[in-house]
Amino acid sequence: MSSIPVDEIERACQRLVNQYALYADSGRAEQAAQLFDIQGRLEMPNGKVYEGREAIRARIAEQPRSQVSCHCLSNMLVTVDDEDSAHAVTYLTMYRGEAAAGPIALEGPFLVGYYEDRFTRGHEGWRIASRKLTSTFRRAEQSPGGKT
Repeated sequence: MSSIPVDEIERACQRLVNQYALYADSGRAEQAAQLFDIQGRLEMPNGKVYEGREAIRARIAEQPRSQVSCHCLSNMLVTVDDEDSAHAVTYLTMYRGEAAAGPIALEGPFLVGYYEDRFTRGHEGWRIASRKLTSTFRRAEQSPGGKT
């Protein structure tokens, strides 16, 4: 494996993970979906699976415009499998709130968990082949009456 540019592959995969966070947080569903392979797969903690770019785009786009999110990524470990595939684990702390005129009151993270990603290199370059989000901690949702 010494002839494979491991550092370049790691950087390409890290870039995909970081771009997804940026695009998802800024409501750019089309750009986020394009980071996935044409037959990409996104698995959410509730067990729902979205297959293909259009399904992934629709999932990201369904977030209400009034909802603000911030994906904070850490502890990313990319492992190169071969010259055309890699996988990674990335810790995620997500903050979420309703848009406000100023800063949103901080109630702590909405979710803490991790992504398990598989990457593939094809004619479009490196793409996410599959992503599974596992939720380790999650804030309880509040009903309109203020109860969880």
